[in-house]
Amino acid sequence: MSNKIPVISFLFLCLLLSACSLNENAVDLYEQQDPLIPDITLPATFSDNTEEEIKVTLTQNGSIIKEVDTVEIEIWKQDGTYHSGVKKAQLGSLGQYSVKAPFDKDGLYVVQIKASVEDKMIMPEQQIIVGELSKSDREYLQQQAPKPMQSHEGHH
Repeated sequence: MSNKIPVISFLFLCLLLSACSLNENAVDLYEQQDPLIPDITLPATFSDNTEEEIKVTLTQNGSIIKEVDTVEIEIWKQDGTYHSGVKKAQLGSLGQYSVKAPFDKDGLYVVQIKASVEDKMIMPEQQIIVGELSKSDREYLQQQAPKPMQSHEGHH
């Protein structure tokens, strides 16, 4: 009888583990979503004392989305000396939304798009360099740069 206990235990363990097999179609059980993709258009050049137009087109599955719940654009200067506040973008032609904002001073700006369609919301940010960067802007960009991977080869 004592010889049968390890065999029965082994068979029971095999049966238990086989019940926990991976379902190869598990990814199909989750809801598949098509992401909203913003296409941000910036002016080719920036001029002093002029409001520049920032344009955004939202696409999904390669098609322009014309019925958007909200599109808001917020712009700030990285050093904190300028903040536009949240501005509701105006619908233009071909499903393109836009706002105007001044970029009167040189430096690093951030443009954040807040857009929602049905139950999907995106809030991407894009950095813009206008004119020359200050020393603090350059330091900020260097801190944000990805760090190179360090190799631990040879260390055991």
